[in-house]
Formats: sequence, C-alpha cells, structure tokens
Amino acid sequence: MASQDLTIQSLLDKLSSNIENLNEGCGVEAQKLLDVAVDVDFSLASYWEDVSVTAKKISQHCTKFCLSFMKPPAPKPNEISGMLRPLEECINQIMMLVRFLPVSCGKELSQNVTNASVALFESLARLLQLAHDLNTPALEAAYTRLTGQAWGECNTLQSLPRTNTLAVARALKQEAAIVDDAFREISESLEGDGRGWNIMKLPVMECDEEDDSEAEGDGWSAEDKTKLASYVQVIKLVKLLYKRSLGLLKKRSDEPGGEHCSASNKLLWKAADELRLKTRHLPELLDDLVLSMYPPVNWDTLQHNTHAALDACKLALSTLLQPGLATEDSLDFLTFVSSAVTHTEQQVNTVAAS
Repeated sequence: MASQDLTIQSLLDKLSSNIENLNEGCGVEAQKLLDVAVDVDFSLASYWEDVSVTAKKISQHCTKFCLSFMKPPAPKPNEISGMLRPLEECINQIMMLVRFLPVSCGKELSQNVTNASVALFESLARLLQLAHDLNTPALEAAYTRLTGQAWGECNTLQSLPRTNTLAVARALKQEAAIVDDAFREISESLEGDGRGWNIMKLPVMECDEEDDSEAEGDGWSAEDKTKLASYVQVIKLVKLLYKRSLGLLKKRSDEPGGEHCSASNKLLWKAADELRLKTRHLPELLDDLVLSMYPPVNWDTLQHNTHAALDACKLALSTLLQPGLATEDSLDFLTFVSSAVTHTEQQVNTVAAS
C-alpha cells in the first residue's frame, strides 16, 4: 500500500513537538542510559561529520522547496510530500544527533548543539508556515528571505565549537567583551568628574535642563577619585582573570587528541563546565560594581559589590587550579592572579576603612 502523503502541517507539528522536547531537555535517567549506550566508542570527529552532512542536506532541501514555491505552477500535494520526506529524515537525524551527544562531552557543548538545533527548526517552521498559509508563488522575496535564514542556521550548526573546551572558551570571550566595555566606560568617566552622567543614555530634553543643572552638582571629589582607583583595580583584575582563563583554554584545546573521548579529556571538559558556571555571573556583578562607583557614591554598596566580584574571582581561580584544567606550566601565572586577588582585596578594605 502506498504511503500517505506527508503534508506541510504534519511536518510543522513535528517541528513544534521537537522544539518543545529540546527546550525541555532529556531526563537525567534517560540521558544516563544514552551515555552508557554511546559513550564507549563515541567519536566527536565522526559526530561533527554527521552534523555537517545533515546540515548541508537540509540547506539543499530548503533550496528545492523555495524554488518550487517561488515560480508557478504551485506544486501538487504529492510533489510537496516528495520534497518533505527527505527533509523529515534530516530533521529526525538532527534530533538523534542532539540526543546522542554524551553528557561526558560537556554541558556547554551540549547546550550549544541544542540551541543551534532549536534555531534551525524554528527557521524551517517559518519557511514551511509561509507555504502552508500562502500557497502561491507571489511571495518570492519572502521565500528567499526565509530560505536564507534557514541556510544561516545550517551554517551556524556546522560552525559550532568542536569540543567543550572550545565551547566554554567562546562563552568566556563573550563575557570578557562585556567586562572590557565596563572597564572602558568607567575609565572614560573618571577622566571627568562624573557630573551629569546618564545611566540610561537617554536624550536630554529641554524641560530637563533645570534638573540637569542640579544633578551637575553631584560629582566626584578629588578624594573620591583617589579612592576609586583601588576599585578600578578590581575591574582590571577581572580582565586579567578572563585573559588567563582564555589562554589556558586555548592551550588545552590545541593539545593533540583534543576531540578524543579519553578519560583525561572528559576530566578537562568537566572542569571547563565548572569554570563556565563560576564565571557566568561575573559580568553582571561587575556591572553592579561599576554602577555603584558613580556619584553620589554609596561606599557601603560599592564595598558589597566589590567583594561579590572578588568572591566570584576566587571561585573561578579554584576551578582553574584543578588538575583536570591547569597544566604544570600554567601554575605560575595562576598563582600570580591569586596573589593579585588577595592584594586587591586588601587595598579596597584599606580604602573602605579610611
């Protein structure tokens, strides 16, 4: 008996279900069973080859789908089904690839694959929804745009970091950029006296001029700026922590056999996840620190925010010093950073007591 035609709506329903399942995640016990089944002979190199092949196929199927709907005549139901079947197979393959990536390969890497897969499925759903709602060749620009979005998500999936070490490094680079912006902002502000600073970066209206003139009176004193220099050192310290962390992650990722699921690599990937967990709130903590430096300075709040940032640095350092992550030749600079944390903390405590 001939198989029933696959409709756009049925594939949309499958995509919706897949997206929901991926967002909910795999249960702990189910994931343990999957790890036992696939972890022994798992190869990241083969895994990424499968991801690349499948993503390229999806891109090609999207192109065929787009061309079929862009120009008359509109495809018939059996022709649509013929185009959707291989796309459905690729969608099933992506789901399998997401599910069968062992947790031991790293949580950050797994999250990257999941997020990229969800974004790809969402782009496919938008393209299919257009064809479902408006089965007409009159929307060439829309089909082209949505197909291009699907291509982009396919490329994103193929371009993901290949190991958890690289995945964590990418996340830390994004955090480091936020820290750099915070340092730049407060450094530029300290070149003046802090008067008239605008936290929301809102345009100044004429009716606000009177209020602005009053706000101009609240600036940093010379003594304030001298004391704040010690707190700026905290931001520099966080910048240094990120620089050293990224350097260590790069060094470890460049080691031969970085994609092998060996016991040492699993230990490394686990330590990298712990580092990610310890640093993920640092940009937010540093943002609070910078905001509390602006006039009028509440020194108690500033001190609280400073210690919150320094405590986060200590936790990150404790992870960096783990045997699974640190190398023998990295211990010297990590010890230096640890000493810098202690020295900086002493400085801000002295300033707070003065």
